[in-house]
Parts: sequence; C-alpha cells; structure tokens
Amino acid sequence: MISFEYVRQKIIAMFKTAHDANYPSTLVNYPNFIVVDLDHQKDPFASVHLSIERQTKQLALGVKELHVIGMLSVSYYFLEGKGLSGAYSYVDMLNTAIGLKNVDGIVYSMADPVNIKTFPGWEGLLSNISFQVPMGADCS
Repeated sequence: MISFEYVRQKIIAMFKTAHDANYPSTLVNYPNFIVVDLDHQKDPFASVHLSIERQTKQLALGVKELHVIGMLSVSYYFLEGKGLSGAYSYVDMLNTAIGLKNVDGIVYSMADPVNIKTFPGWEGLLSNISFQVPMGADCS
C-alpha cells in the first residue's frame, strides 16, 4: 500500500536538498513550520505547501489499484519593486533539480510559475509542481 507519510517525507526531502544546495541562506516556511517573521524580513524567502490525494480504482472484483497524485507548491517571495529575475531564477533551479525527475518512485512534472501577491509589500512567484506515484510503485 502507498503511504502518504512516505510520499510527504520524500517530496519535502527532495525539495530541501535542492533548495539548500542552491539557496542555503534563503529561509523557508515548511508546512506547519513557520520561520519567517515578516515584520523583520528584508531578504527573499520561500514557502512550501504540499497536497496529496490517493485515488483508488476498482479494476475488477476484489482487485484495487492505488494511485497517488498531488502538488508541491513553492512560493518565492521578494520585496515589491525588486524585479522578477531572482524569482524566475528560483523556478529555473526547481526545474533543474526536481522537474521531470523520477526519484524514490515519485514522478515530478516541470514547475508552472504564477505571479501572486500575498503579503503587503511583498511580491511572490508561486511554482506548482505536480507529482504522481505510478501504479504498482512500492512506497510503503
């Protein structure tokens, strides 16, 4: 059976390895672990959100097929008026390190960037990286 916790740990570890190798001094808010204090933050930072969904299909009587899909969403924030080049460089890093890879039985797509504005005084670039665990992968 496919374990949500296995998938979560592997995806976050893959992101963390890529981020830390390329942006070691950039802070990251991980799911349920906030480290950035916007009242004092002046440098760019990232935030990660992960959504996982399991789909079960009944192939035949007594035969089930499990499939896990989801989205790794990474937002890169920078102060308003500082330009987008740093944010798009971050997306390029995500695509180089994670995009179109199959790691630990998890297949990742390329990052799809979308401009966002979430916090006053900050601009952001949200990158959605969809993933799936192919049928029959052993992720328990």
